[in-house]
Amino acid sequence: MKQLTIILLVALTLLSPAVYGQYTPPPVKISTELVNRDGLSFFVHHVEKKQTLFSIAKAYNVVVNVILEDNPALRSGIKEGDLVYIRNSSASKETVLPETPKENPAKEEAVKTEMLKHTVRWYETLESIAKLYNVSVESIVAANSLTGSELNTRQILQIPASEPANGAKEISAAYGYVPLRQSIFKEHKSSGNHTVSLVLPFDSKNFETNPGNNNYLDFYQGFLLAVNDMRVKGMSMDLRVFDTKDYTNSSMIAQSGRLDGSELVIGPVFSSEIEGLIDYTKDKRIPLVSPMDPDSEKFVANNSNFFQVSVPVKDQQEELLNSVPAGSHVAIFYEESSPDISLVNLSKEILTQKGIPFTSLSYNLLKGRSVYSALLSKLDATKENSVIVISNSEAFVSDMLRNLNLINTRSGYKITLYGTPRWRNFENVDINYYHSMNLHISLQYNVNYSSEDVKVFLSKYRALFGTEPSPYAFQAYDLGLYFLGALYNYGPDFVDYLNEFNSGNLLQSSYKFVREGRGNGFINRRSRLIIYRPDYSIESGSFVR
Repeated sequence: MKQLTIILLVALTLLSPAVYGQYTPPPVKISTELVNRDGLSFFVHHVEKKQTLFSIAKAYNVVVNVILEDNPALRSGIKEGDLVYIRNSSASKETVLPETPKENPAKEEAVKTEMLKHTVRWYETLESIAKLYNVSVESIVAANSLTGSELNTRQILQIPASEPANGAKEISAAYGYVPLRQSIFKEHKSSGNHTVSLVLPFDSKNFETNPGNNNYLDFYQGFLLAVNDMRVKGMSMDLRVFDTKDYTNSSMIAQSGRLDGSELVIGPVFSSEIEGLIDYTKDKRIPLVSPMDPDSEKFVANNSNFFQVSVPVKDQQEELLNSVPAGSHVAIFYEESSPDISLVNLSKEILTQKGIPFTSLSYNLLKGRSVYSALLSKLDATKENSVIVISNSEAFVSDMLRNLNLINTRSGYKITLYGTPRWRNFENVDINYYHSMNLHISLQYNVNYSSEDVKVFLSKYRALFGTEPSPYAFQAYDLGLYFLGALYNYGPDFVDYLNEFNSGNLLQSSYKFVREGRGNGFINRRSRLIIYRPDYSIESGSFVR
């Protein structure tokens, strides 16, 4: 046995050089993507095939334990596609210059007194303020005796700069331009520089004392991620951000002249505020995007550069009914004296226009179990039944699905169910019914969290902002990716090339902008269809009849 062991050791010793010679460790390329977390700068490294923590640490000249400390989730191992946050050691190095003798103490004292006052806004950091005034972060820290990097909204800072860069004094007073945080977003060069304006109701004056609803902060942060992704692709832009709460009305923003030169305006949010900008953007031929208010559809007529992102109810319902399979038996069920009668009539109209025959029945909840036979009479035992339940009443839907489930399980009728978007928020309806009867719902917004693009977005958002993104953040990211991408690819006249533009996969929305009539604007006609499958999965996509 001892002799055999010695032979094996010798064989392994002889084989090892050959084996090692055949394996070349994959190179680790230093990332150019930087983020700011807790006041520290980090590289964002995307793990490639066969890379190890040791090889990554060696390339970045850091200790493995430090990487694990900053990325606790990696203690169980790393795999291809993981994101690793690695401290940027060069960001903490300071250059110490020799002290220069004072030639004129009186003159130096005079320079020190030439300070500019800057009122901190909620979205600003030391880095962004330093870049705005073309000074160093250290000089601001020293001038204000700051002990850390945290700033408070409405805090007054002394800026030690006698000549602010690019009219920063006026820009700071107006807050018409918001420099991106340089600790997060890097500058990228491109052949042209684009100017984009974002108009949102932040109410930043009262943000510190009354944070209220942070939806528009989420929107802003999601949009910033889209800006960063476009900058990585080579797009150069100035982003101007306007708080509608700083103005008596939105027309004052137009009259201020601060939108001049914009190649794209996203917002305002509310239809009443859009009204104050629509004439200005029409006259200047600036594309104006209404991000979410369905009432803004009224501005589409005679405004050729206007975009309505919210999908009209008619298009949403048509998308749903397009998924009804040919040859199935179609039945519409709804509540007597239903507040949803307009949607009922719309659905009947769409089916009639498509030449799809259907039966229908309405009943009152008080009928209880006696409605079973009436429902049965409207279905077909020999075909697949496409049952369209048009109701946003949780009590009615619960009763209806209980009856349909009995018809499906006891009487053996094949049923595919079609509902309304409100069903996603019901709390007391048995969700098993959704899956057992293949519920179809047409939604304006839906996030597939198993998507790789969504996973990357979540990772970046959490790292940059330390919180989970809301639907507003997803919405803004999609808007930014689509419209900034169109602007980057085709320039200010991108509205003429939308049929050619492919934005790739969006995270939460689907866009198909249609112009109906010469001189009119665009309306988004595309929603997302989701299907609850019997295996308890939820399928998302477009299923056309």
